Order: sequence, then C-alpha cells, then structure tokens
Amino acid sequence: MLDEGIIPCVNRGTKTHTYLIRMEDVQIYLERSDAERQKEIPMGHFNAKPAKSHRKREILPQSELREEDRRAFAGYLDELLADVPDDLSVLQASALTGYCDKALLHWIADGTLYAVRICSQYHIPKVKLIEFLCGEGMAKKSLKHCEMIRAFYRE
Repeated sequence: MLDEGIIPCVNRGTKTHTYLIRMEDVQIYLERSDAERQKEIPMGHFNAKPAKSHRKREILPQSELREEDRRAFAGYLDELLADVPDDLSVLQASALTGYCDKALLHWIADGTLYAVRICSQYHIPKVKLIEFLCGEGMAKKSLKHCEMIRAFYRE
C-alpha cells in the first residue's frame, strides 16, 4: 500500500523504519469506506493464498493397493526384504521405505507403526514394517513405496 502510493509516504531506503508517514494521511485513509479501500488495494497483493515456497516440490505418483492384493503384497515384500535383518533401526527403515526418519518417528509416537524402544533407540520389527507398508490410509506415499507397489503389480 505504501509502495503503491495509496497512503502518501516518503521511502527512506533503509532496512528498518523505511517509510515516513504523516498521521493525518493515515487518518484520511481510515476515514474512507471499506469499499473504497478495497478498490485501491492492488490485485494479488493481499490475499489468503499461502506464499509460494522457493523449494521445488516433487510430485509423487500415488499408487494404491487393492484390498484383495494386500496379503499378496506382504508376501512380495517378505521376499524382497529377505536379506534385510529382522530388527531395523529407524534410519534403516527410512532407507528401505523412502520415508524420512522424522515421519517414521511420528508414526511410532502415534501408534501407526509398531516399534520397541531399547536404550533410547527405536527398533522396528521387519514384520511390522511390512504390515505398515501394506496398510491403508496413508495419504502420501514415498517414491520408493510407490515403486514397490508398481513392481508388485508388474509381476
């Protein structure tokens, strides 16, 4: 509003206290009706949309398991993860599934993913990790999880 000249001001060009505004100019602006003020606001500057992030968002393909295929997918994962130890740390589970360790810890905390805490570290049984990957209700799947599901349907 100040850069657009809606309220008269002087731009000093400093990082803090950039604008000098007379109190009378603010009072004149506030005395106008809401409809008049809305017309003066530049389009797109003040809206309820979230600010665009500078980070690139990777769009992950969504792959869902059909209800009748969950048991077969568990068998597929059991064969796929045959060389993996039966007891996994959160970091190992993260590397296998593609989910970040914080997400796994969140799911452990809310009871979605079963884990045992030993000496301040969580240990996830491979069987429970497979059950978790075969479960339903996960809104966004990791890229690795989606690739496992697609590979299962290709076979």
